[in-house]
Amino acid sequence: MPIHIDNETDDDEFDLESEESDGIRVFRFRLLELLDSMFVLEPIHFAAAFLHPRYRHLRKCSTAQINSCKNYVRRQMQEIEEREKLKRLFQNQQSKVVVAQDNVAEPPLKKKKRFGQQYESGQFSDEYGETEDEVDKYLSMRIDPKLIIDNPLVFWKANRKNLPLLSKLARMIHCIPATTASVEREFSGSGLFISERRSSINPQNLNNLLFLRSVTR
Repeated sequence: MPIHIDNETDDDEFDLESEESDGIRVFRFRLLELLDSMFVLEPIHFAAAFLHPRYRHLRKCSTAQINSCKNYVRRQMQEIEEREKLKRLFQNQQSKVVVAQDNVAEPPLKKKKRFGQQYESGQFSDEYGETEDEVDKYLSMRIDPKLIIDNPLVFWKANRKNLPLLSKLARMIHCIPATTASVEREFSGSGLFISERRSSINPQNLNNLLFLRSVTR
């Protein structure tokens, strides 16, 4: 998916195009062409920007890119919700098995019915419809730009109850390291512990030493 740059700016933004020279303009458009040929952005890349509260409106992106990002996020949320349902179903089955084993000799108690229970509508969701979409709820939130920090995981930790599915998706995406520098540093650090005199060190002990080294740094 090519990178789309919209030349229109907001009213409160400074118009750089009116101030730049012809040479700078040619250089800028040439640079954009090179970026389009070098990088291919996938929906997950737009989702990473969308799940940062500072860039959630995806300004400078085309309408097609924004819709593709929202559809990707909603599909991922649906998969997360299905996995959570299967997890809860499995846990309920396990708990029922444990309860059944503990109460083999005791007969199950009959649940008492209320008068007129057969005329009730059941759950509240049957009366008021489906819950509000978390994507629309996230976009409609009033967030003070001064309170937003560079680490988006802080925001999602504070809103994990308000936006449970989006917060899980944000943790899944933003936990991916942008570079392999940290992993390469750990491999280089292992050379400090393994030497000719410590060539037979236990792998578990080496793992513990590397873990303590990464925590203390």
